[in-house]
Amino acid sequence: MDTKWNGTNHNPGEDVEYYVASQIQDALEGAEAAPGVIQVTPKKHPRFRAWTGVLALLAGFALVAGSLLSGLAQWINGSNQEWWKLDWQETGSFQSAVSGYVRDFLTLGAGGELEWYDTVLADTWETDHPWSWDTSASTAVELDDPAEPEPDAAYQGDKNVLYRILDNGKLLYANTDEAIAYTQGLPEGYSFLLVFKDGKAQAWKDGEELDLYGNGIYTRESPWYLPGYENFTAGEDVAGVEVRMAVREEPIPYLQGQYAGGYVEGDSPMYALYDSLREARQSYLACAVTCIAGLFVLSLAFFWKEDRRRAEAAIAAKTRYVWTELRFLAVVVCLLGVLWSVSFWNVFYMVQSALYRLGAGQWPDLISRGLSLVISLVLSNPVAVLALCLVLWLIHNDHRYNPKPRRSLLRSLLRSLRAKDLQRPVERRLTRRAAAPAAVLAAAGIGGVMVLLVGNKLWWWNIYGGYIAVTVVLYFLVLAFCCLCAWQQRPLARDLGVRQLVIHGGFVPQVYFPEWYVEQSVLFWRELLAELPPDMTIALENVMEPEPRLLADIARQVDNPRLGLCLDVGHANTFVSRVPPLEWVAPMAPWLRHVHLHNNAGHNDLHDPLGQGTLAMEQVLDTVLALCPAATFTLENQDCGPSLDWLRQHGYGANT
Repeated sequence: MDTKWNGTNHNPGEDVEYYVASQIQDALEGAEAAPGVIQVTPKKHPRFRAWTGVLALLAGFALVAGSLLSGLAQWINGSNQEWWKLDWQETGSFQSAVSGYVRDFLTLGAGGELEWYDTVLADTWETDHPWSWDTSASTAVELDDPAEPEPDAAYQGDKNVLYRILDNGKLLYANTDEAIAYTQGLPEGYSFLLVFKDGKAQAWKDGEELDLYGNGIYTRESPWYLPGYENFTAGEDVAGVEVRMAVREEPIPYLQGQYAGGYVEGDSPMYALYDSLREARQSYLACAVTCIAGLFVLSLAFFWKEDRRRAEAAIAAKTRYVWTELRFLAVVVCLLGVLWSVSFWNVFYMVQSALYRLGAGQWPDLISRGLSLVISLVLSNPVAVLALCLVLWLIHNDHRYNPKPRRSLLRSLLRSLRAKDLQRPVERRLTRRAAAPAAVLAAAGIGGVMVLLVGNKLWWWNIYGGYIAVTVVLYFLVLAFCCLCAWQQRPLARDLGVRQLVIHGGFVPQVYFPEWYVEQSVLFWRELLAELPPDMTIALENVMEPEPRLLADIARQVDNPRLGLCLDVGHANTFVSRVPPLEWVAPMAPWLRHVHLHNNAGHNDLHDPLGQGTLAMEQVLDTVLALCPAATFTLENQDCGPSLDWLRQHGYGANT
């Protein structure tokens, strides 16, 4: 092989790549047949396995999660219990249904009226709009036939249950002409027989008598809710009543056309029970098959893991250019899609009910209701849930393969504003940053008022709940903005050569729990001190803290000499303080570095001169100087002249 193609005496006369390839091909001719040579062939269809592995991962997760959630929803709802029994007449639902029939038939035999008569067969019925909270929108519909129906009219057309009701041998009601004998002579297709006579019931299933009463004592766990127990008797009003009923082995629907009215009616409770048990069995079977199929698909994703990771890396190479804000927006849109079918007040009442049960210690009921809510949301909006899972997986995949920092539109905007801000004089920067939180607070207030005024004009808007929700959201947005402004003051402090910052602690009574406030503050200040210059210190000032223990606990737990405390004696003399001002000094003394001096009348923070107020300023100054001689002081008055005169008059420094 000639490798001197780039010399002065040799010119390939063509592109370098093609020349080198031809030289290598000529050199390798016949080498594959040489002894000891092993041919290495590339893997077949690596791209197919890679992308199929990703699709298998997503599809398998969707199948398994969907099947488990669907099965869990049916289990939590508690309907169609004992669905696994192949014979529906051996289930507790069937026993409960038969017991209901017997009670209704005994009521008819005693000459009474069924409890549901007026609501089912009345001349009028009312319907409410499902999305309206206003019951005044109900509509009354008059039935065409005002004739009084027979008391057993609801049962006559349903031949899934044949019955004969007698009183002392006299036939009262029946939907069959057959006698319905005890064990012989049941019509074809009927397998269950029940006879109630002389205050007790007997039942046969496929010709074999059933034990209805067990030990003869009725309890809540008893499967049959029938008179005849020692503690559950029939009563004298049905002494001569006899009920015979037979149930079809496999019920069928019974319908009747009402073509003059243009509709078809039918009510067959036994068929509905039979069909619901069958559907539940089929549904659980479908869930099991879907789950198995999903596990199989996930196994493909596992076996093709190495190939799948190449596809995941390729996806991450594309998603790395997506702004963080767009990812957040996609998550919010998917969550809104999940919550689309749930009204605000439904969520409000659910949360209220959950808080009540939490306070009452009803953990099982709370967990069950919570799971029911989550599952109902998932099942009512499966497309949105799948989209949410896909978005979260894409975010996770991007974080896995792409290192920080990630693209952020907000970060880029802040950097641009920061660079532009550095071009302004320091005084203008201070003015702009001080005015920004005030402008945001004003805009938030105006926005809240506009929401109140506009929302009051919208019929679907509940003004109180909506205004509270919007107010809470605006509050946290403003709080976040103020924190951001405070965070941006760090480089400004460095520009000014500041070495000590006095910062408000941020405690808000009746909003923060003191223990939680101390815990979170310790974590925050530890992280912030690690990022500040090593020669910069922080002094936490009391504002709305009710006692000095909160700030002292923060300083003690942070345990960093760069974090100290600032005592504002005026704040300690207001209505928020539960401790006299003099008793603030000693607990804060080990960390006290700075003191703010002003006076007031003992209630509001007025920032009056030192000699005007209820605060014993001499005692405060003497105590601070005795316990913290290195502490510095700042006068916080609109006019410091009277305070300076007071200090000179009381001998606190001739050069003050």
